[in-house]
Amino acid sequence: MRGLVSTDNYLEKYLPFKIQNMISECITFITGNEQYQKLKEFEEKLYTKLHKRVLEDDGIATLNKKAFNLPGYRMVMDYDGS
Repeated sequence: MRGLVSTDNYLEKYLPFKIQNMISECITFITGNEQYQKLKEFEEKLYTKLHKRVLEDDGIATLNKKAFNLPGYRMVMDYDGS
């Protein structure tokens, strides 16, 4: 159970940095200077918010998980091997 809590905590507080960095790299590559400046202003606000969340990290995730269905998933789970 501890591993799941740690994974949830990583997903909630640390993975957003990596995702935003990947998005920013792509946007930087395809935009002009004016849009780049807007992106930098947005990033400054976002990274400040994300950094604060990490500094306040108590190791416990507060993710609001949502259930979802994958097409064909039930068939795999119900397969009995015969």
